[in-house]
Amino acid sequence: MTTMENEPSAGHPFLVGTKFDTLAELKQALASHAIAEGFEYTTLRASDRRYEVKCKSVDCNWKVLARAIGKSTIYRIRDAMLKHACFGIHHRGHGNMTVDFVSHTIHERLAARPDYKPIDIAKDMRVEFGVQINYKKAWRAKEQASLEINGSHEESYAYLPKYCEDLNAANPGSLIALDCTAENKFRRVFICYGASAKGFANCRPILGLDGTHLSSKYQGKSVLFSNH
Repeated sequence: MTTMENEPSAGHPFLVGTKFDTLAELKQALASHAIAEGFEYTTLRASDRRYEVKCKSVDCNWKVLARAIGKSTIYRIRDAMLKHACFGIHHRGHGNMTVDFVSHTIHERLAARPDYKPIDIAKDMRVEFGVQINYKKAWRAKEQASLEINGSHEESYAYLPKYCEDLNAANPGSLIALDCTAENKFRRVFICYGASAKGFANCRPILGLDGTHLSSKYQGKSVLFSNH
């Protein structure tokens, strides 16, 4: 077999003693390294205090073992064989480009561009890393990153009562009605700002009505009344 990698240099990211602030940071660094170097690894052991991986090639001894320091979240490399004895991979996909990896990679972009589409995510992974991922993985990565950025739909609905109270406090004279089911689940909400209600008194007695279907997790409809 040919050797993929020379003896590790002093700047190798997984030399014994190297520290990572969290297990998630360690996993991201391992995946980034494997993708850049063109090999895949498999997890040998994973717990809340220990993480060990090795090259997927049967005859390759490359491996990294890290343990948590005391009760902290910091992980330190305790043992490492950093020289490969394999050919690497020769296919378009990559087993270590997981949903977690893609989600972490696109996190800042999605925060700046909420309309970042899965098809564009897949295209960017191919351009930046030379790895092809399918639409489903790109979609799941976007959903995961969106959850980390914005929180869940359930959390948002739980804030509605407080949101309605704050709207009333900030907009005196408003009419805000929140309707829930017997199980205390959201059904509908009506909002008419006080300033808008006063403005209607000087408008023509004609109301415009428009609505749209919502495409989020729980769907629903949004209806808007306006006057001129």
